[in-house]
Amino acid sequence: MAVTKLKRIPPVPIAIAVGLVNAVLGLVLGILTAINLNTIVAWVAQLAGISGIVVPQLNALNAGALLIVGYPIGGFIVGFLGTLIVAHVYNVVAKKAPIHLELK
Repeated sequence: MAVTKLKRIPPVPIAIAVGLVNAVLGLVLGILTAINLNTIVAWVAQLAGISGIVVPQLNALNAGALLIVGYPIGGFIVGFLGTLIVAHVYNVVAKKAPIHLELK
């Protein structure tokens, strides 16, 4: 087995990859949330009615479309920026203590 050192991670390609994975997960989560949105709104309105709070009516179609678009965009941005920061930090730290990998 060959032992090799991981001295550097290219930040932008790995950040794009993680951002795209988060965007796909956000799309799935947005679709599932949009499907269940009417149930969630009814449940919140019922709980608010118990406590005497007036809840404005929510247009589930517009809110569902916003979730389906917003979750993937937010997931991409958070995944991209977070991975970009972590990769840069690793590249700084790896100059003194790189990770050792065993490859077959």
